Amino acid sequence: MQEEDKSLLNYLFRNSKSGEFKVLDGGFSGNVVLKAKSTDIHGHEEVATVVKIGARNPIARERESFEKIRDILGNNAPSVVDYAESENRAGIKYRYASMFDEKVTTFQNYYAKENSQAKLFGFLDVVFKKQLGRFYKAATLEKLDLIKYYDFSEKYLGSVQKRTEALIGKTDDSSNTMCVEGKTCYNLTKFYAEDLKRFANRNTHSHYMSYLHGDLNGANIIIDAQDNVWLIDFFHTHRGHVIKDLIKFENDLIYI
Repeated sequence: MQEEDKSLLNYLFRNSKSGEFKVLDGGFSGNVVLKAKSTDIHGHEEVATVVKIGARNPIARERESFEKIRDILGNNAPSVVDYAESENRAGIKYRYASMFDEKVTTFQNYYAKENSQAKLFGFLDVVFKKQLGRFYKAATLEKLDLIKYYDFSEKYLGSVQKRTEALIGKTDDSSNTMCVEGKTCYNLTKFYAEDLKRFANRNTHSHYMSYLHGDLNGANIIIDAQDNVWLIDFFHTHRGHVIKDLIKFENDLIYI
C-alpha cells in the first residue's frame, strides 16, 4: 500500500485506538478494498466496516452514485460513514448493518471453495431479487441503441482477430461460424468486420431500462460469517439496459 493510501486510512480511522485490516480485493483497477476491525479510544470493538481506496475522481463518483440509490436498497446496502480525499487518491468507508464477524469473503472466493450450488444460488437470489430486483421492478420501456450501449464497435476488430488467432489460428472471415475447442459458435471476426456495418443506419428500438449496479462481478459481492450478502462498488451505477447486471455477472463467472 502506498504512503498516500496509508494516510487516508489513518484519517478514516482517526477516532479509533487501533485497527486490523484484511485485503478483500486489490485487482487491476488500482483500488484497494479492506475489511476493517477496529476499537475505539476506550477499547470497545467497533462495528465492522469496509474501506475502499482508489483514484480520487472514481471514488468521488462512486460516493455520489451510491447516495442516489441508497434509499432504495435500504439495509441491503452499506451506509457511507466517512470519506476522505487527497491530491490523487480518495477513500470511502462503508458500514454494514449486521456485519459483526471478521470472517468476510467475496462471492468470487466463496464460489471457488463452496461445493453447494443451493447455497450459491441462495446468495444470487438475494442479489438479483431482494436487492437489485428493487431497481429492475421499476423498469420502463425507453429508446436505446443496444449496439452503442454495449460498445460494439469496428475499432475492436484488430484485437478480436489477434485474440481469436492466438486461440484457434486464422479463421475464415466469410464463414458465419468458427470452431472453438470442438464447439461451433458464431464467427466474432466476421461480426466485427462485416455485420456491424449493417447496423450503421439502424433504428433505435425500445428496451426496458432501470437503475443498475453497473459492474456486478464476484469481487463486488461480499458474504459475511452469517451468510449476509452485501454489495460494494457503485462507481458504475447508472440507468441502463435492465439485464446488463446479469450479463456482466455471467461473463465474470464463466470467463474470469
